[in-house]
Amino acid sequence: MRITDSRQALSLLSLLGLALGSWRLSSRFYISASFERPVFFTVITLLACSVILQCRAQWSTSHGPPLEVVRLTQKPALRVEHKGLFRVAARFYDTWTRLHVLFRTLLVCLIARTILFWYTLRKAQCGWIGIEAFLPFATLAASQIITYATDRLGGANLPLDRSPVPRQSKRVVYTIVAFAWALCSMWALGSLHIRTGAVCPVGWRVWPLTPLLQMTMCLLDAVILAQVSRLRRYEVEGRRDTSKFLSALFMMAAAGSAIVAVSPILIEMSLYWTLRLNAVEIRDLLLDSSVAVLVVLCALALMAYLEASTLAFIIASLGLFGFRIPNLGAGPLLAPMSPNLVLGSSLAAALLTTLLVLLTKPNDGKVRASTTAVLHHVTRLGFLCIVGICAIWAFLLPPHGVGMALPSAINKLFQVAEMDAHQWAEKAAASKSLKDAVTEYRKRYSIAPPPNFDKWHEFATKHHSPIIDSFDQIHQDLLPFWGVEPVEIRAQTGHILAYSSLEMGGLRIRNGVLQQSPHIPGTHRWMAESLERMIAPFAQWLPDMDLAINLGDECRMTVPFEDKAALLEKATATRKTAAQKSTDGNVVSRRWPQKREKWPKDWVDVHGDFYESSDIPPDFSSNLRKPLYYEWVAPTCPAGSPARDRRWWDRSTACIQCAAPHSILTDEGAVMAHPGMANNLCYQPDLAYLDGFILAPTAVTTKKLLPIFSQSRVGGFSDILFPSPWNFNLKSEYEEAEDLAWEDKQNALFWRGTPSDGYAWDGTWTGFVRARLVNEGFQRGPMLDQSVGVNVSYAGRIEKCHAADYWAELATFTHWGKATLTEDYQPEAEWPLPPVTAFDEHWHYRHLIDVDGAGFSGRFLPFLQSKSVVYRAALFKTWYDERLREWHHYIPIDVRLGNGFWSVLRYLGSSERHDQSKHTGDEIAQKIATNGKEWASRALRPEDMQIYMFRLLLEWGRIVDDERENLGYVV
Repeated sequence: MRITDSRQALSLLSLLGLALGSWRLSSRFYISASFERPVFFTVITLLACSVILQCRAQWSTSHGPPLEVVRLTQKPALRVEHKGLFRVAARFYDTWTRLHVLFRTLLVCLIARTILFWYTLRKAQCGWIGIEAFLPFATLAASQIITYATDRLGGANLPLDRSPVPRQSKRVVYTIVAFAWALCSMWALGSLHIRTGAVCPVGWRVWPLTPLLQMTMCLLDAVILAQVSRLRRYEVEGRRDTSKFLSALFMMAAAGSAIVAVSPILIEMSLYWTLRLNAVEIRDLLLDSSVAVLVVLCALALMAYLEASTLAFIIASLGLFGFRIPNLGAGPLLAPMSPNLVLGSSLAAALLTTLLVLLTKPNDGKVRASTTAVLHHVTRLGFLCIVGICAIWAFLLPPHGVGMALPSAINKLFQVAEMDAHQWAEKAAASKSLKDAVTEYRKRYSIAPPPNFDKWHEFATKHHSPIIDSFDQIHQDLLPFWGVEPVEIRAQTGHILAYSSLEMGGLRIRNGVLQQSPHIPGTHRWMAESLERMIAPFAQWLPDMDLAINLGDECRMTVPFEDKAALLEKATATRKTAAQKSTDGNVVSRRWPQKREKWPKDWVDVHGDFYESSDIPPDFSSNLRKPLYYEWVAPTCPAGSPARDRRWWDRSTACIQCAAPHSILTDEGAVMAHPGMANNLCYQPDLAYLDGFILAPTAVTTKKLLPIFSQSRVGGFSDILFPSPWNFNLKSEYEEAEDLAWEDKQNALFWRGTPSDGYAWDGTWTGFVRARLVNEGFQRGPMLDQSVGVNVSYAGRIEKCHAADYWAELATFTHWGKATLTEDYQPEAEWPLPPVTAFDEHWHYRHLIDVDGAGFSGRFLPFLQSKSVVYRAALFKTWYDERLREWHHYIPIDVRLGNGFWSVLRYLGSSERHDQSKHTGDEIAQKIATNGKEWASRALRPEDMQIYMFRLLLEWGRIVDDERENLGYVV
């Protein structure tokens, strides 16, 4: 092959640009904000192409011989006699009818394609994987139909393509191979696709509507490619200028797409929220739009020399498979299937790719002959090299060649956890006397204990606490507040309690007596009363203080990374000063100083209503239905972390890189190994769409460090954790007499609950963890072997949702719930969901799963107290997490669920024994259940909640005291 002229050189550069651009867009498909904002992405791309083409037209006019311009209109304008709106409508109709029929066709196709692109990406869990593989076949069919219509009806003022037509036999063979390639490509992509269990709602409005719309979008792409390719060939053969024609087309398509797309979005969201873009989104839109413009312009340049179907094949093949090439070794996260299925489907797609490339025949047009031949030669050579490299790579790294066997991983985790739990328990109670406890405190935290530490030690030992020394959670929660002046903290507490809309309950201690705020509503009074009973036995040893207790389920406070780093730096310096003073013997007192008037005598007057979020302080924002991840969680992460640098918008596809750091990759899926790491959301951008609280909260939140006490929090939030009144008040009580022995329990996974994860609107609930659990249980339960059953379902009522989502949830949850009902059950006509079961129904099952709701689940502790083994899928962190050990007291589960979870359930529900293990899967599950029950009876009692709260308030009392650097218990 030899390049003989500038046309060939330019065409080869265009081919290279098309290939690299398609691959680049493919590689960024899941991690770019551009595909999270597809309308913005398309409109920006169309506008940029329009401007460039207009500049090309101007340059051609001034630097070359004049060319005939393809006109947009076909006839002169009509005279309009109407006035007002009728005149505007008549003008619009006249302009539309005068537009070139090809222009109108392409304009409608581009606008429709943009809207369908937006819709199908939002409903990705309901679509078919790889349906774009039919683009070459559809483009070939569209080209033939358009050619036939042109022959019969005329070319709409465009001359026919005079290139020789391939023989009918070759055309038929190519068509058959293109269709077969599409089927095999979808088969291969489906076998490689890792689903998250995101819900596709039941009903005709979503399924099969989404696949139908995907096919429609593929047909629109085919028509666009075929028509624009025909237009470009007309430009080269007839030396006409189509730049202005295409520029106007792209400009009007961008304007029309923007107008049509904005309207349905505004139904659910405000204009401000719809149009606001952060720095990452702007960066991705600019970068990816630039690449997309390159692809479009290169494709336009190549359309004059390559058939539309050939271009479609290049774009589709690189777009569908390009981003998977670096992930050929990611098999451990695949669904449990035969490796032959993956290899077989991939091999079939590769062979058909080779055949399709070889069947591509250069066109013999006079002007294009040599250039087309060169392009086809390079295309064939390039694809053959790619297929060969991928084949070698696939055989060197077979899909299931990475990761240990699932039984080996579980046995290893179980053994390591047993040793770790015993070592931690020994260190947690290493002190045998008060003097030892003081020494150990200083060793761990580099400062003297707070005043009245001896009273706390006496209280803890009196109630036989198995933990004396390990309270790192309290230290971590309170450390940033050492960087805030005590007077400011006290003022902030009063400020928070002054607004009822924040749902904060006030508690105060004066002279050892606990008081409740009179502004706590009756619906939440039980929480204050429970806390009063919790604190009353040791209130006499606490200093005066006011507490702002979060009465809601959701956490409230995130502090940007840079702000928190500055606070921690100041806090470290303050504690260092306090440590030095205690070392030098300058501590003022081991008791709280008397006669200090620092806290207000009366409760502050409150603003607004407890149940309304309209009257909120300026430090807070109402986030009803507003996603939290990018605006609230990501800023708490260090610069350069995935949370601040990328996206993972597709809730239907698993993010391998996001789960790998806290998982062990096995031959049957990812197994959670480090739940502490999993609480760090900074490397898990995919969770933006897989958790109800993060995706659709109802909370009022702040980015300022404020003294807010909450029952639980997710990663990135800085609320101070305290023991939940729900558990202390035994709202979900475990009764030993109602429980069954392990042998008498059903060997099945059981869960009942309500869709309380977040506010369901515009389909957000399809990614909520509870919905995905029930969805996967319904789909995967029958696929498990007969050793373990699955009985999971929603029950009760559906709340916190929009009307459209209510009906979608009701139809879907009812469909799932029927699988858990007996044949003789007659549901209520008005409420077909399964009924709410009695709490003691859980004790009939060996395997119980605890899942987050709007906050932490209050059922986890009673589950742990039972004789059943507990699986926990949680992002919310609580006060007791530091004293529990995964795989020893409970089984941690990634909130992504997936085949890793179901494989663990299958193994632990079976009598399968690994070669190197002395326990079967069922025996491991029973042992974990026993460990959890024994430890809960020792370390998670109501007395342990009081011990934790006592120590927390002692630490807090010192922080809010003006003399905190001089206070400490010294022996």
